Amino acid sequence: MDEKNYIEKEAVGKPCWLYINDRPLEKFITGYATLNVFGRTTLPIGASVNTDVPYDGGYISSIKYKPRFLEVEYLLQADSSMELYRQFELLNKALQGENIKIFYSDDDYFYIGAVTNIEEIKDQINRVVGHFTVTCTDVFKYSNDLRKIDRRHGTLNHAGLYSVLPEKIHLASPSGSTGGILKNETSGKKITILDAPASNGDKTIVIDVKLGTITRGSENLLPYLDIASNLEDFEINNGDKISFMCKFYGSSTPRDFEVFYRDRRL
Repeated sequence: MDEKNYIEKEAVGKPCWLYINDRPLEKFITGYATLNVFGRTTLPIGASVNTDVPYDGGYISSIKYKPRFLEVEYLLQADSSMELYRQFELLNKALQGENIKIFYSDDDYFYIGAVTNIEEIKDQINRVVGHFTVTCTDVFKYSNDLRKIDRRHGTLNHAGLYSVLPEKIHLASPSGSTGGILKNETSGKKITILDAPASNGDKTIVIDVKLGTITRGSENLLPYLDIASNLEDFEINNGDKISFMCKFYGSSTPRDFEVFYRDRRL
């Protein structure tokens, strides 16, 4: 089925709102409405074929997804040409940025991209239909809600099709502990905090993977991260088992942990 016809059919009685960095354009700009969004279904694949071989044909040296291009068709209408100009000024402002969050109200996932083309409007009327293109170099879309693995449910068990990366990690840091090891028991990857003694009551070590920070209250624990840790590539696949061993002087015991992540899909 043609993508345009499918989306139009699905949108009957359920208009698609476009959110830019969590702000709906339909509310931010008077007279704006998203009509259609293209590019959210199949994704083009690029293949490198080497034909410089002594036999007929050739071989595929690599296959990868090409960047995703989302084309948005929109309506903008106003009571006067002056008001329409003001609305386009707001639209131009809203679409600025290199890593804007793109979310559509008919889906529970968002994209990260940048507006790389805005069609010039030539009609001199107060009701126009236009298009702009969002280029997503990260081809995946991510769930709006953060999901969690914890000590009670230490196995990733969801309907995700692809591996996920943690956004935040919370590790128990009781008084007298010196750090610990968060481990993917299935893959063997680890995040290790070494020689960071905790005092003055129980606290929580917070690892913000996106920001690259590790804190415990007001303490900066980044210097205590083992350099062999898989902080940036702690991938978790469906079915992987996660554990956390909290270290004390001379012993280790299982303690509470929380790993927050977003499901990702194509």
